[in-house]
Parts: sequence; structure tokens; C-alpha cells
Amino acid sequence: MPRAQLILQIVHDLLTQRHLTLATAESCTGGAIAARFTAMPGASAYFRCGVVSYTVEAKHDLLGVSLDDIDRYGVVSEPVVRAMAEGMRRTAHADYAVATTGVAGPAGGTPRALGLVLGMGGDLRPSGLLIGKMHKDSI
Repeated sequence: MPRAQLILQIVHDLLTQRHLTLATAESCTGGAIAARFTAMPGASAYFRCGVVSYTVEAKHDLLGVSLDDIDRYGVVSEPVVRAMAEGMRRTAHADYAVATTGVAGPAGGTPRALGLVLGMGGDLRPSGLLIGKMHKDSI
């Protein structure tokens, strides 16, 4: 089983067993993470909803991301992805949220930035945060 699929299966199993819920807020991944979860049998037990917030306006209007934070840190930043996850978790009334933002490519950005995804999940207490970087192709 590919690593990404194994991680999804582990998360799926934990959420199901613990009766917890999940929502996603995606930008450059365009709903791919939500699609992966919802393709798994039994996902309706925990998957609340997903939002593709591709534009700055959508991040602000749908998820409550501060325009000041976007101006100050840029859309590909920890403060923005954190705000996306917090906004999605609050809006969806979910126990956990996963958010992604980055430069998807194939055009734009620098070659090093293409495919960069920042993700966050957790219950938003300091001990519950997971911030990481991955290549879009690994999703």
C-alpha cells in the first residue's frame, strides 16, 4: 500500500473507532484530500464536509482567514493554513480539520515552490497541531 494511502487508512480507522469528525479546507489540492477520504467505505461516519477555497476571497469569506494575515504572511504560510483549518473546523462543527495551501503548478511560482503544500490537522490545542510540507503529487 502506498504511504499516502496507508496514512489515509490509519486516519479513517482512528476517526471511525473514536467517533470523531473531520472536515477539509483545500486550496491547491482542489478537493483531492476530501475525494480520497470520501471514496473510502464508511467515511460518512466521520467526514463532515470539504471546501475548496482557491482564491484569497474564498479563504476570507468562507473560512474567515484575515486579509491582514494574507497580506502579511502570504497565502502559503503557517498562519494562513492554521486560520483555514480553524475556520473549517468551526464552520463544519468538526473535531478535526485538515487544510492545504500552496503553489500547485505547473506554471507560476518558482520551480522549488511548485507542488508545495502546507497541511494542518488537529484539535487546535498546542499539542494537537500537525504542520508539515509535502509535494502535491504525494496526496
